[in-house]
Amino acid sequence: MGNRLIIFYFTIQSIGGSLYFCAPAYAYQDLGSGSYFIQIILAALFGGFFFLKQYWKKVKNFLARLLNRKEDPNDGNQ
Repeated sequence: MGNRLIIFYFTIQSIGGSLYFCAPAYAYQDLGSGSYFIQIILAALFGGFFFLKQYWKKVKNFLARLLNRKEDPNDGNQ
């Protein structure tokens, strides 16, 4: 656990240092960038929903085992 903690602190310090010492970019941000970022966020959300839809029974059984409840094996069979 100690090595992981050292690596974590080193990573955080490296990221923080690189953000602190970076120079301004003076870059132009296109008007279409906002819609692109919204598209990325929506794609991530819908991708997560699709994943849950595909693996809902496995997720449901996993959560049932965590909560120590018995899951009906005939539940959801069509």
